[in-house]
Amino acid sequence: MEPALLVTIRHRLKLSQAILAKIVGVSRTTVSMWENGHVPIPKAAVELIKRLFPWLDRQERQYSPHPAGSPAHGSS
Repeated sequence: MEPALLVTIRHRLKLSQAILAKIVGVSRTTVSMWENGHVPIPKAAVELIKRLFPWLDRQERQYSPHPAGSPAHGSS
């Protein structure tokens, strides 16, 4: 999950960083570092968020900058 997607999801859910942190079981500072791209978002945290909010899987595919099977840098 990209940091910008996490921010978008959190805003759509109308959650503060502190509330999302409590849901996931981390500190607010950790959520902030994820959202700013300073620390990668652990797969376990992404999976927990997806289990709690199942529609996010579709949302992530919609916002993915490189859909499956497409070149990452546009080279031919």
